[in-house]
Amino acid sequence: MRQSPTSKQQKLLDRVREWERLHGCVPTQTELAEACGYRSTNAVRSHLRLLEKKGLIQREPHKARAVRLTKGGRHASRIGKPARAGIPLMGTIAAGPLTEAVESAEETLDVAPDLFGGSQLFALRVQGDSMKDAGVLSGDIAIIRRQEAVNDHQIAAVMVEGGATLKRVIKRGAEIVLRAANRHFKDIIVRADEATSLRVLGILTGVIRREVV
Repeated sequence: MRQSPTSKQQKLLDRVREWERLHGCVPTQTELAEACGYRSTNAVRSHLRLLEKKGLIQREPHKARAVRLTKGGRHASRIGKPARAGIPLMGTIAAGPLTEAVESAEETLDVAPDLFGGSQLFALRVQGDSMKDAGVLSGDIAIIRRQEAVNDHQIAAVMVEGGATLKRVIKRGAEIVLRAANRHFKDIIVRADEATSLRVLGILTGVIRREVV
């Protein structure tokens, strides 16, 4: 009889399945360690050996992306494990002209928050191509970590002039510049005396490509 995975082994299996769904390939051991919160790949290798003995994965030697889920591994789950929270999709944000943000969640993405750094995350559907040179395309899902502070030159979701936009935030003297990653778009300048009209919703932590959502 095939043995069930432990909770830690199940977490690793879940990450492999999610990574394959999001990226179209299985993760490396280093990527698995980061996704599971391990400081090194030693724990990953140990769990992979045990999962292989249980018939839930196959490993191909001498390959960076060596993990292959078996049929049992693709459907393995632990009875009674708590439901895993996803990431709420809050609506659409402009990567172009400002548009109104949607404040309530449309749905919950079936994606582990750990893949994007943990808690306080929400997602926004990108509309427009002003951030295309930063790898954020129209139709993509931007994953945002909710916070009010932003470092210089970080890409953030911000509310300004009653609309929401995704831009690089540049602090320049008494001004804040919201800059696109597309030379065809002009900067949005917020002066110090207008700063109260600017609200940071959160910083960009990752993107889910539109073809896989």
